Amino acid sequence: MHRKSISFVLAVALACGAAAFSGCGKQCTLKGCQGAVVVDVRDAAGTKLLDYSVSATVAGATLSVSCAAGTPRQSEGARIGDNTVSLDCQGDGPFRIWQAAGFNYDISVSITDQAQHAYSGKLAMSITTDENFNGPGCGSCSSGTAEVSLR
Repeated sequence: MHRKSISFVLAVALACGAAAFSGCGKQCTLKGCQGAVVVDVRDAAGTKLLDYSVSATVAGATLSVSCAAGTPRQSEGARIGDNTVSLDCQGDGPFRIWQAAGFNYDISVSITDQAQHAYSGKLAMSITTDENFNGPGCGSCSSGTAEVSLR
């Protein structure tokens, strides 16, 4: 390569590298998409519950966990195709189904509290998608919410 060609290539590379913070090329972050569906559990009066047992069936795989106030707990993960789905509660009320949003999974749940109030049925979720999760044009991430009331 000629000396002028090397100088030109080097100048362009340095200019773009220096301008990277000001928009030369696509700037993407490396955030990981957790794809969680967060489910609030309430009693018949609408009060948020902290202590209950939940079993969720996601695309045929069943995950279970007992939730308790102030005590984080997590189920074993289940492989669904190339994806691993898990279920947890952080002891703050809702439970989360990780890697479930954005995959069009059918999700059914069975929930029972200590007073034997229960809910069993298909989860009606509201899914939102951030099309620029890692920056403009850098990938999307979906998350979801749902609420169930025990009877």
